[in-house]
Amino acid sequence: MQANKDQVIISQAPQEPIFITIYITGTVKNPDIYKIDEGNIIKDAINIAGGSLDNADLISVNLARKVQDGEKIIIPFKDENIGINTADNNFTKSQKININTASVEELKSLPRIRDVKANVMLIP
Repeated sequence: MQANKDQVIISQAPQEPIFITIYITGTVKNPDIYKIDEGNIIKDAINIAGGSLDNADLISVNLARKVQDGEKIIIPFKDENIGINTADNNFTKSQKININTASVEELKSLPRIRDVKANVMLIP
C-alpha cells in the first residue's frame, strides 16, 4: 500500500511524565513526601511508601481514587474511626453495640448513622 502524497502523517513525540507531590502517612511502612506519576491511585501511593502495615484499615480507604498534587493521604489504623465525637453523637470507644440486635436509637448513636440508615439496617 502506497501513501498518497496528499496524506499527512502526524507523529507525536513521547511526552515526558508529569509528577505530582503527595504526603502519605498513617499505617504505611515509610510515611513521607513522595513525587509520583500523575494519574496514580491511592494503592500506588501505598506501594511507593513501602506498603501498608498489618494494622492498616484499607477497607475504609478508596484504593482506586486518583491522588492529587499536594494531597495529604492518611491511611488509618483499624478501629481508628470508632470513638469519634461529633456535635450530633456521643459515641465513645467504650460503648459497644451489637448491630444485629440494636434498636434504631442505638444504631443512630454510631458515627454517620441517621434515621434512614438505621431503619434500613433493621430490615431482615
